[in-house]
Amino acid sequence: MSSVDTARLHALLEELLPIQSDFFGLHWVPDATDRPNDAAEGDLCAVFRLVCWDMGGADPYIHYVFEQAVLLVPAAHREDPRIEAWLRGWSEALTSAMQSQDWTVGRNDEEARHADNAMAKQIPSRLVHPDVLKLSRPQTAEDFTRALLDSKSRLGGLVFPPPKP
Repeated sequence: MSSVDTARLHALLEELLPIQSDFFGLHWVPDATDRPNDAAEGDLCAVFRLVCWDMGGADPYIHYVFEQAVLLVPAAHREDPRIEAWLRGWSEALTSAMQSQDWTVGRNDEEARHADNAMAKQIPSRLVHPDVLKLSRPQTAEDFTRALLDSKSRLGGLVFPPPKP
């Protein structure tokens, strides 16, 4: 994907989003043009909307919605041929993190409350980790999925129950 191929980036976002499970969803807002305040010239940014659902008796209801402009691809990585693999791996990793917490919604035990709070208290910028493009090892979507889920400072901290060391 070249630096001028924003049409391909938009096509990928259109294909990969929303990223969702039964109770959590991250949606791309394609017409929004906002950028993070700290975005540099040349950074590729997108606006995402995180929606978290909860159970009120037998009926689900929207518990939390947060929309935010997010850095997606830093300018220094716009020529990186792994951008598509990174986005596909990110989509898989975030889906896994969301699905790992679905079972907690509507439960009141301590374990479920801890797990549910992890995803339900997030904002979109904490769910997108373009810093993995700085790593040389990930080359495929599966590599990026592993890099995101194996790190607690990325999406691994949202996977519940946490993987055993």
